Amino acid sequence: MAMDLVPITGLAIDNDGGIVIAQTQDYSIRFFDEARYNQVLARFIADAYASTRVRSVKDALKTLELERLREQAARSGDRESASSAARMLALAFVNTSFYAPRDLLDNRRFAQALLLLDVADSIHDGRAGTALFRARALAQLGQPDRALDALDRAVDGGARAAAFEADSLLEPLRALPRYRAILDKARALSPRSP
Repeated sequence: MAMDLVPITGLAIDNDGGIVIAQTQDYSIRFFDEARYNQVLARFIADAYASTRVRSVKDALKTLELERLREQAARSGDRESASSAARMLALAFVNTSFYAPRDLLDNRRFAQALLLLDVADSIHDGRAGTALFRARALAQLGQPDRALDALDRAVDGGARAAAFEADSLLEPLRALPRYRAILDKARALSPRSP
C-alpha cells in the first residue's frame, strides 16, 4: 500500500489520517547534516591513524568545519540549529581530546595525537585531560619544556598526581627539577588518603 504524506506544520499524516510522523523538513536537514558530519569526523580520524604525514592544524580545523559549527552554535535565533551544531562540536571534542589521542598514544603515534589535541584545544582550550595527553606526547617527542608547560596546565586544571606520577610516557621528564616541582604541586593540591 503506497502512502502519500500530507505535510502539516511540524507533522506529516497519511491520507487516511492514520500515521503521524513527528519529523519536519528542518529536522531532516539537521539529522542529515549531523550524519554527514559523523562521516567527516570519522574520515579525519581514520586519516590520522593511517597517515604518516601529519596535517597542519589549519587544514584540520577547516576539514572539521569548526568555524562554521562555532558560528552556528552561537546563533541564538535558531535554537535547534544551534543545538545541532553544539552536538557536532561535542562529538568532535570527545573524539579529539580523549578517545583517539588515547589510542594514538598507546600506539606510539605521538605527532598524530598532538594534531588531534590541537583540534580539541581549539574547541575547548585548557582542559586538564587534554593538557595531560599533550604532555605525554611532547615528552615522547623530545620536547621537555613544552611537555612540562602542558603538565603544569594539567595540574592547574585539576589533574591529580596519581594521574601521571607513574605514567611511563612521562619518564623522560622525571629527572628534571621542574617535573618534581609540578608533581609536588599536584600532591599538595590533592594529598593522598591515609
